[in-house]
Amino acid sequence: MEDEVHEDGQQTLIVTFLVGDSRYGLETSKVQEVVRATEITPVCHAPDEVIGVMNLRGRIVTILDLGKKIGSGAQEISSESRIFIVSMGQEYVGLLVDQVSDVVPLEEGALFPPPENVHKGHIHLLSGVFQSGEFLVAQLNLDEVLA
Repeated sequence: MEDEVHEDGQQTLIVTFLVGDSRYGLETSKVQEVVRATEITPVCHAPDEVIGVMNLRGRIVTILDLGKKIGSGAQEISSESRIFIVSMGQEYVGLLVDQVSDVVPLEEGALFPPPENVHKGHIHLLSGVFQSGEFLVAQLNLDEVLA
């Protein structure tokens, strides 16, 4: 997935998704692929947000429950659940989300700072907020989510 540049200004493509009732987004350029949530093997003594690991075509991928990581609680895996595969250095990490929504363009200058009333312990996980149709989308700061 690549960012697009248009004559009238730069656009970044954002894949949007749901975690609980909240809508989030990630730059498509940071997502390697999106896969169904299947066959996750639990790992003993792992941090609370680590659900387990999965084998993705011969590569072991650590799976994080994005709901736990961003403070909205544990997620139930359903038929709509997906895992965003992202790279962290030389490793791949999977982020479990409840449902993938859409890929939308984000115009340059359309990203606003997160509101002040966002829980202070989690505000660093957001790059900002933008309007997409009738919804507000919180763009995740992937480096902070994976830190």
